[in-house]
Amino acid sequence: MLSAAHVTKKHWLNATRLKLYLFAGVVGFLIMTGGIISRSNLVNPHGFQILSDFSVFWSASRLALTGIPEAAYTPSALHQIVQTIAPDGGSAYGWFKVDPSVKTVPARV
Repeated sequence: MLSAAHVTKKHWLNATRLKLYLFAGVVGFLIMTGGIISRSNLVNPHGFQILSDFSVFWSASRLALTGIPEAAYTPSALHQIVQTIAPDGGSAYGWFKVDPSVKTVPARV
């Protein structure tokens, strides 16, 4: 049976501490992520660009806004625009990169 001392004792994890720990965790995560991204020049250790999907779609939209949307399907034109964002960005360009482990099955017509 619980005594009166157990009933009146408050738990150590109250709302104030919970908010403090969550805030410290988020700040720590942001500092570590920012440090990793800023030191890597948006390139991972294998030489591929981090966040390459953003740069590809941004570059394709940039080409469309300049009036030549079909140039987004030309790897050399797309590469030229991507290099303005990340000069050391490797060569992973969204829909041009084919994963050899993916097996495609022809559709039945």
